[in-house]
Amino acid sequence: LALLMAPWFAAWKRALRIDDRAAWYKVFQVLRTCFLVFLGRYLTRAPRLLTALWMIKETFLHPQLSDLWNGTMLTLGLTGFDIGVILAGMAVVVAVEWYQERGGQVRLTLERQSFFVQWLAIAVPLAVLFCLGILRGEYISSGFIYQQF
Repeated sequence: LALLMAPWFAAWKRALRIDDRAAWYKVFQVLRTCFLVFLGRYLTRAPRLLTALWMIKETFLHPQLSDLWNGTMLTLGLTGFDIGVILAGMAVVVAVEWYQERGGQVRLTLERQSFFVQWLAIAVPLAVLFCLGILRGEYISSGFIYQQF
C-alpha cells in the first residue's frame, strides 16, 4: 500500500511542507508503522471481522492501562521470566536498530570479525531460541501464528 500511495504521500508532504528528515517525522513514521502492525494483529487474531472491530473499539474507547502493571499480565500464561526474556529481546532489537540508524552496518561489522565471532553471532541467538523456546515445557509446535490461514 505504501508503494502504491507513494506519489500521493509525496504530494501531501510537499503541500504540508513536511521535512522528512525531521526527528518528529521519524517518530511519526515509527508510531504509524506500530499502529498498522497492531491493527493487522487484531485482524489476524480475531475469528471474524466484527469481532476484530469490536476489539479495536474496546481498546481505544475503554483502555485499561492498569492491567499492564497490576498483575493481570501474569494471568495470561506468561511468567515474569517470560516477560524478562521478551524485554531483553526487545532491547537487543532496539540496540541494533539504533546502531543502524546512526549509520552502522551490522553485516559489514560482522564480516570484519573473525570466523569464530561470526559463528558466535549466529549460534548464540539460535541457542537462546532453542533453550528458551523449544525446550520449554509449554512449547506447542502446531501453535504457529498463521495456522488458521
